Amino acid sequence: MIMLWNQTTVLTPSDAPTSLPSEQFCSFMDVQSVISWYTMDVSIFFLIVNGISSITAVTSNLLVLVAILGNPLLRQSPKNLLLCSLSSSDAFVGLLSQTSFMIKVGYRNATLSNACIFWFLSETFGGIGGGVTFLTLFFMSIERYICLMHPLRYETIVTQNRVVFVSVSCWIFTVSSSLARFLIADLGLLAHVLIPLLLISNCFIHLKIILLVRHHKRAIRDATRHIQFNQRKAVDVASRTKTTLTMTYLFALFLACYTPLFCCFVIMWVEGRVTANLHVALGVSATVVYINSSLNPAFYCWKMPEIRRAVKKLLKDFVL
Repeated sequence: MIMLWNQTTVLTPSDAPTSLPSEQFCSFMDVQSVISWYTMDVSIFFLIVNGISSITAVTSNLLVLVAILGNPLLRQSPKNLLLCSLSSSDAFVGLLSQTSFMIKVGYRNATLSNACIFWFLSETFGGIGGGVTFLTLFFMSIERYICLMHPLRYETIVTQNRVVFVSVSCWIFTVSSSLARFLIADLGLLAHVLIPLLLISNCFIHLKIILLVRHHKRAIRDATRHIQFNQRKAVDVASRTKTTLTMTYLFALFLACYTPLFCCFVIMWVEGRVTANLHVALGVSATVVYINSSLNPAFYCWKMPEIRRAVKKLLKDFVL
């Protein structure tokens, strides 16, 4: 049996549970991390915000999933299948990642062994949800780049079977690595290299996409000046360009929500421990990350008319 905790003896502050020390260490953490309790007001804030966003994340992402999968035209698109994978990970975040985080924050009278188990669940579910989201956005960027760069070969390169294989592989890889990192110490170092590498690659791809979009817009403006220009082709190019820009904005939203957490990880890696202030900052950053799962489906419905119409139809049929 793997021991997830190490007993230590320190003084207990007045606002911490009297039955437990204020600092106790879990042996599975990547750095010398502390099992401590937030103050009551901070805990209540985290519970309220995460409780509300957890409900919205689960319900809104399930709506998007059912709307896409229930529409034969929408589910035939590889782009929308990747969107389903992203919605699945966001629903996972709301259902398990945020729930385990709230248990970790709210269960103030836990024994040391239970506290470490709560941290283990929160770390694991949080890593799975965030990891699948990160990888799915990376492959969505590649799919959009292929759509713009090789429009004539797109349907032969990006097929439904390949998209399903990639989506399932993202889940398998993320789940296995999230669990294995507690058993293999060096696996955490691999993540410190892999995550920045994929992040930089994703930013580079979106930079190329933005340049391609600008090129296509100029080509459409120039072509519309000629009578011989094919109007149907112009509509197709404009549609691909608009959808691709939507995915770029979605990645920008991801960066905005995840950057505070990345900064906390860098500070934690440099210092090699979690201080009291960094502990609170990690909680705030994690909450912002979780809120991203509620913002994504709202963003789909705002920027993607076909998704918005499908969700409205689903809600209308449900009410009637």
